[in-house]
Amino acid sequence: MDKTFRARQLPAHGVEHGWAALLPPRAPTPELDRNITADVVVIGAGFAGLAAAMRLIELDPALSVAAIEAVVVGNGASGRTSGFLIDLHHDISSGNFGVDAATKSRNEITVARSAIQLYARLAHTNGWDKDAFDPGGKYSVAMPDPAL
Repeated sequence: MDKTFRARQLPAHGVEHGWAALLPPRAPTPELDRNITADVVVIGAGFAGLAAAMRLIELDPALSVAAIEAVVVGNGASGRTSGFLIDLHHDISSGNFGVDAATKSRNEITVARSAIQLYARLAHTNGWDKDAFDPGGKYSVAMPDPAL
């Protein structure tokens, strides 16, 4: 089942987002200069794509997995969030409380913390320094006046 696929156009993000604008210029992903064959091809090399590729290889090391990126690794949706991984939503207003909401929130926090642990493991395995992964935490601050 050999199939050849060709992109008709690349994503156009237009501007650098958040902290990415402070980084030195990053080189675009090199263009594929040959045909490749893989058991699984993951489209996109952001948080989700790299996590999927890594997990597939963990589950079956004999599997041939290729992750391909159209422009710059981590510059799509992952880059637009400036690479932040958080375990607790920013909006924790009182309308979100109650037994059902608490259960849903606990489940979401568990999933988010699993993702953070996954990326901590990925950083450790690959020897990335704090420029690539820094589990620094965050502050959630209550303000008396919503306009502040």
